[in-house]
This record gives sequence, structure tokens and C-alpha cells, in this order.
Amino acid sequence: MFEDIDIFNLFQFLFVVGVLIYCVYVSFSMKHITIQLEEEKAYNKYLESNGLNRFELEQEAFENIDFESTEKKEKDVEYFLEQTRNLDCRELDLCTNFIGMYPRNLYAIDRRASLNYLLERYDEAIKDYNYLMRKEPKNFFHVEGCARMYAHTDNLNTALNLINNFYKNKKRDADYFSALGDVFGIVKDYKLSVKNYSEAIKLEPDNEILYMSRAHIYREMGDEEKYQKDTQKYENLRKSKKL
Repeated sequence: MFEDIDIFNLFQFLFVVGVLIYCVYVSFSMKHITIQLEEEKAYNKYLESNGLNRFELEQEAFENIDFESTEKKEKDVEYFLEQTRNLDCRELDLCTNFIGMYPRNLYAIDRRASLNYLLERYDEAIKDYNYLMRKEPKNFFHVEGCARMYAHTDNLNTALNLINNFYKNKKRDADYFSALGDVFGIVKDYKLSVKNYSEAIKLEPDNEILYMSRAHIYREMGDEEKYQKDTQKYENLRKSKKL
């Protein structure tokens, strides 16, 4: 049976099929990226048309902070955070109006979920993340975001199930352990949080964000030495990547 098969022609056929599958994948990925960019552009244009340019407003508020005076700096930082929260509230209203007009804009829905998180409206954020997970089930960022919200609402098991189910048939990478570190940090299980961030760092030792995340937990634990060490590592990695 196998004697009649031309091995060379079979190899050529399999190669062509592989190339076609790859081309289809690349085409689909590029189309998806293009849609995301168009959605983001439309959303930002809507904000600007309603007089909201977050970057300029936040930059202006930040520049007004007097870092020379400790007493004044505290008041200025407090004012900056208040202004930022006001911008979050203002953007949330505009975002909700935009979604009412364009309910399929996933970028805007993701942005609304983030704003609800910043404003500690966790239940509302969960609704948006659940919708996003249904629309983009392979996007782990939606899963991670939703898991954080469940952790904030004292639903640790639900948060862990979301993360573990996503990785049920996948190799556990740095994103997996980082997500667990986030969730355990939120519920103040600091030992497990550090353990998972450390596992993530083993897999991605040059990821500066992981060091900053772990540093935050060390500070919550009152371990100033380890906090300083991780913060310094974060700064060193950032500087090296700018060179």
C-alpha cells in the first residue's frame, strides 16, 4: 500500500497545506488587530469630540505637583488623585453613552470594565468582563480582569476557577502565575501571592512588571528590605530596556 505513495509529492502537499493554514491564521490575526485599532480610534475620537482629552488633563494636573515641598506635595498628590477620579467618572458616562450607540465596540466595553474597576464598581465590571469573555474566549486578559473583580467581591474560588479553567489544557506560563499572584494579593493572602509572583519571575526574569507587583506585596507584608530590592530590580530593568 505505502509503496505506491510518492513521499516527495506527499511532503510537498503537506507543506502547501501548512502554508495555507498559516496564511489564513495571519490574515485573521491582522484583521482582528485592524478592527481593534479602528474601535479604539472611534472611541478616542468620540471622547475628544466631547472635550475629554485625558492625557493632556492628567499631564497638566501632574505638572502642578510641587515635589520640592513635602507638605505641599501631599496636598498636590491628593488633588491629582481627586482630579483623576473625576476624569474616570466623566469618561465612564461618555463611555456608557458611546456603547449605547455602538454596542459591538469591544474596546469601549473593555475600557468601561477598567473604569468601573478604578471606581470600585466591581459588580458592573464583572458584567462587562463576562460579556468580553463570551466574545473573545481566547483572550486571557479578560479572564484575568474578571478574576480580579471576583477577588475584590470575596469570591476567591470563582476567581481561581476562571484562571484554572482557562489553563486547563494549556502550559502554565508567567501570565498564569502572575494572575494568581494578583488574586491572592487582593484577598491579602500575601504568602501565596509572593509564591506565585516568584514562579512567574522564574519563567520571565526580565519582566519588570512582575518585580513591581511582588514589591507591592512585600510592602504590604512590611518587608522593607525585599520591597527595596524588587523596586531596584524594576528600575534597573526599565533603564536597560530604554538603552
